[in-house]
Amino acid sequence: MQIKRDYSQPFFSDRRRKHGMGRWLLLYIIIIGGFLFFVDSNFSTLQLMALDAVGQAPPPTPFASDLANEGVELFMSGDLEGARVSLQRAVEQQPSNVDYLYQYGRVLIELGVDDNSLYPTAIEVGEQAIQANPNDPRGYAIKARAMDLDGQSANAVPVGQAGLQVDRNFSPLWTALSSAYRNIDRYDVSLQAAQTAIQNDPNDPTAH
Repeated sequence: MQIKRDYSQPFFSDRRRKHGMGRWLLLYIIIIGGFLFFVDSNFSTLQLMALDAVGQAPPPTPFASDLANEGVELFMSGDLEGARVSLQRAVEQQPSNVDYLYQYGRVLIELGVDDNSLYPTAIEVGEQAIQANPNDPRGYAIKARAMDLDGQSANAVPVGQAGLQVDRNFSPLWTALSSAYRNIDRYDVSLQAAQTAIQNDPNDPTAH
């Protein structure tokens, strides 16, 4: 039997070679696509890593707890403006943290002695603390005290009284009420509130 061969076709078929090249090309495209997706999804992190590698990375954002601790330390050392900045940043990170809100409100009230425009902000901070935890007396104390100092003494009284429904032993509430009562000429009640504040916390200079 005689076999006829078409000599116009190549002796070795390249179909397998083309099929193998196609699979490698597909794999290459998948790898490149995955790499680009990874870079796009983690661009910020990779950018910080690259900047850190060349010494140009921005300083890391402090935790709210670190900012709050720094603010309290600055407050105790007498740097009220520095304390305000640190505590404000802590509150911005954790706006429902009553610990931070209370300390921030205290600083605003102290600064308000020289800048009365800060009292409305302190009132808002007190209300924010009340909304965050209505069962914590500190928000009521901040709001009542700031309202009294802002010239809203009559309206500060019910806020302070609402705080007493939460905790009658919290000295700053009695202090705020004593000042508010004094400013609306209720001197007898003011004196009683001040005495109660001192009894609850003999070391409270504001009560004295």
